[in-house]
Amino acid sequence: MLRTTPTSAAAPHAKGIAFECEVSPVHFSPLVDIDWCSVHHVKAGSQQHFISMMREAHTFLIFDRGSYSDGWRKIDGISHGQRGILGNGVDVVPAGSRLNAWSGLQCDIGCTLVSVNPHKLDKVLGDDPRMHAFRPSSNRRNALMIALASRVAAINAMDPVDRKGLQTETLLMLMLQELTRVQQGVGTGGVHRGGLSPRVERQVREFVVEQLGANIDLETLADLAGLSRFHFSRAFKVSFGLPPHKYVQQERLRRACDLMEETDNSITDIALQVGFASSSELARTFKLFKGHSPRQYRSSLPKRAGGVSRA
Repeated sequence: MLRTTPTSAAAPHAKGIAFECEVSPVHFSPLVDIDWCSVHHVKAGSQQHFISMMREAHTFLIFDRGSYSDGWRKIDGISHGQRGILGNGVDVVPAGSRLNAWSGLQCDIGCTLVSVNPHKLDKVLGDDPRMHAFRPSSNRRNALMIALASRVAAINAMDPVDRKGLQTETLLMLMLQELTRVQQGVGTGGVHRGGLSPRVERQVREFVVEQLGANIDLETLADLAGLSRFHFSRAFKVSFGLPPHKYVQQERLRRACDLMEETDNSITDIALQVGFASSSELARTFKLFKGHSPRQYRSSLPKRAGGVSRA
């Protein structure tokens, strides 16, 4: 007897999905929830299951495990994809389209499900209608698409703290833009090529410095510049030489180093003061950029006159 696994009422982006499976329920885990997009991980395991989905959101499925060796999937009644091992290609189910899929005992399916609010794409990708149109497709891929999709799928393994913020949103936005470009044949030539104006660049620098201890998100920075998030990210990289999330990370590290030199505050206090969620997050970022821990860095500094232990 099949058992239906309803979607969680606490996950509004997941509405419109019904699972039927034998033996045990499908695991549906929320990972990211931002204003225009949410990410969930779905694990069906090695059991027969049927999925029926028709949603108000654009839905993108990135398979990180399994195969359709004895199954099928159809979008609006048309078969998509081939049987066999599922890779990091992306299945596209536009808002209002219906996906029906069945997998047998040999499947062991796991996938990352990305849901995008179609009414907010203009703020994310700009107002070009070609950037908002999606067609049903299966295993959509190119070299960049595979790389981006694999990084999105890896969100499931990330520390919950690291799932939030500029880096994850930028990654999701880049995947969406590249998927649109591949589907619609939209080149990058018409996209904003120049950097930020000197005035906006100065405003962004000052804002980041003033707000280091707060949550700095892509929407706020893009609004400050009067651009969509996608156009802002491209212009920002031209002006600053790196993506917004990495720039903010570096500024936070720079300020943390200054505070370790200038004060005897604990590393935990410094981490929170410059915008990291914890001393552990500061330590991971410090190790990534500088190759050693904050404590090792502070121990290497010359002792300040009249200061106490820096550890």
